[in-house]
Amino acid sequence: MPLYDGAPLMDPAYIEQYRDLELRHWWWVARRELISRLIQTYCFSGAARPRWLDVGCSTGVLLESIPEIPDKVGVELDEGSRQVGLSRGLDIRSVGIDWNLKALGRFDLVTLCDVLEHVENEAKALAAVHEALLDDGVLIVTVPALMGLWSRHDEINHHFRRYTRQTLLGRFDPAQWRVVRVSYFSSILFPVIWTVRKFQNLLAAVRGEKGQADARVRIGRLNRVPLGVFRFEVELLQKVNMPMGSSLLLVARKIGKQTVGH
Repeated sequence: MPLYDGAPLMDPAYIEQYRDLELRHWWWVARRELISRLIQTYCFSGAARPRWLDVGCSTGVLLESIPEIPDKVGVELDEGSRQVGLSRGLDIRSVGIDWNLKALGRFDLVTLCDVLEHVENEAKALAAVHEALLDDGVLIVTVPALMGLWSRHDEINHHFRRYTRQTLLGRFDPAQWRVVRVSYFSSILFPVIWTVRKFQNLLAAVRGEKGQADARVRIGRLNRVPLGVFRFEVELLQKVNMPMGSSLLLVARKIGKQTVGH
């Protein structure tokens, strides 16, 4: 569960279900594999491993998935999720909506995976992350894409917005960040996702229902099919950027005093 900007926290009864979905649902599994590949590409240098901060880490599924990085910290606003992560031996710290990360030290890598859409003041969040990174440190961001996909899923999950490539890039001051990669993803399945979202919105409107978050959908027998498609796309993303998709990724390096002019 991401770090919210004052929105209600996760229902305690839902935490284990959410964790199970993160572990097994095709979208979370493939996104986690994509993030892992990005970390390996931009942060692994020989035997060296980065010091890693995962902001809005929920119960720590992503942190657990990359054992090659031993020095890692998560931060999470939801105390129930944090306690689950702690019970699994992860270092997950409590953090408030003030985005005060100073006590955690400095990091080579920060991940913001589907967090920024929950934050009203993006500038404050990115300033805090910039300060937490070492010079030339790497930030990996994923966000939902395209307001045309806006649905009750976004409303229930307290999203403020969905992004385009241009709007996401516009949040990164070129005096502070050097963007090295930006691409849509969840692209091959984009027509299916678009159709399902529109149908769900229409059906809920006709029935006068509030709708449900995608995360509450059960993992069905066909989970392997979209997972296989998404994994194929993860391989494509190692070579090309996608022109359209239901999500966006961005990789940026911090420009500090020592990196200016390099």
